[in-house]
Amino acid sequence: MKIAAVAALVTGFALSSTSFAQSAATASSIDELLDQVRAVESREGESSPSLIALYTELGLRYQDKNEPAHAAAATRRALDILRVNEGLYTLDQAPLIRQLMRNALALGDHDTAWELEQGLLRLSERDPNDVRTAQILSDVGDRRLMILERYNAAQFPPEIVLGCYYAETTPTTQQFSPIGQQKSCTAGSRSRVQQNLASEALSYYAHAVDILTANASDELPILIKKVVASSWRYNTPNETGPAYMVSHSLRALGRQSLSSLLAYQNETSAPWPARIDTLVQIADWDLMYAFGLDQKDIALSEYAQAYELCKQQGLPQETIDRMFSPRSPVPLPVFVRSPLVTNEAGSAGHLDIGFEVDKYGESGRVRTRSWAGSATPAVEKSLEQVIEHTRFRPRLVNGKFAGTGPIVVRYYVNGDFRPLVYRATR
Repeated sequence: MKIAAVAALVTGFALSSTSFAQSAATASSIDELLDQVRAVESREGESSPSLIALYTELGLRYQDKNEPAHAAAATRRALDILRVNEGLYTLDQAPLIRQLMRNALALGDHDTAWELEQGLLRLSERDPNDVRTAQILSDVGDRRLMILERYNAAQFPPEIVLGCYYAETTPTTQQFSPIGQQKSCTAGSRSRVQQNLASEALSYYAHAVDILTANASDELPILIKKVVASSWRYNTPNETGPAYMVSHSLRALGRQSLSSLLAYQNETSAPWPARIDTLVQIADWDLMYAFGLDQKDIALSEYAQAYELCKQQGLPQETIDRMFSPRSPVPLPVFVRSPLVTNEAGSAGHLDIGFEVDKYGESGRVRTRSWAGSATPAVEKSLEQVIEHTRFRPRLVNGKFAGTGPIVVRYYVNGDFRPLVYRATR
């Protein structure tokens, strides 16, 4: 379609917008943008770089009005002009492609959205070390986990078939085998879908971490925390969900990411409390995956080193106590929400639970002492099971590991106590 025809088409969209409920301000802004588009085209030509921002804004205005077809036309126009001026393979077009993906999904056109995303991934391969490529990979990883969560919630996203996630291997990443060697893309093992989606998301995250690390990007800590939480959640067999995968390499991804975070913090001279907190989380990770006393003792030695570093750096005793000997035991891992972290605000009741924690962070002798309000025997049993299966952060007092002895902790009822704790961590 010629440029003038496209401009006329967009103008036609504006004229037909009376069929939609809209505010006068929005209609006025669209009309004003169209007037500016016509003025620039008349003055500078139909491929003027000045039109990119105008058409981009026009697409966003249509999106705000819930007119995805009109939004897509304007955004596509902005993309065409950008390519004319900067070339077909510039990463500057990534935001516009993302916008087109959103428009396609709003129209229910999952095929087009998928094709756009695959094109975006191919585009990122041309600039493998650019921080914008890291953003693309991180976004795709986020979308894979969103698809996985929907699939786990008994939905069937179209992307399951589009990405052939039932196959033994998926065609969406380079390490997978050609489509001709695959089985059906429309039916197969549920666990295979879960494993493929989780594995692909983590691989995108890991690549993005490498790029941000090489560029010393300020975005690195945020992404690393996402990688750590995801690699733990989707790489651990548990009592409430499937064992997506149990692979040494993927299990190591979380720890490697924490090590990368520590290296970044050292390089940027981050405050010592932040660096020591990362050291403690590395010890947490090793303890959660420790089997046998030897591995557990190695994790304890890492906690001890972090404790000594606190002393060497002159951290206030209050900070040290909060990290190593808080009044209530710290449930692991700390990078995902635990049902044991409750808040009195808005609660409908509470339970007082007595238990002990040994020096390795394992709980025992769990027993409810009392409850009040909306707490019930069912809630009591569920909470006791969570505590029994939770590993807690080991406690250091004056540099020595010590169990808590009998303690009583009050937990407030402001939700259900679903077991989020994993057998593999015990």
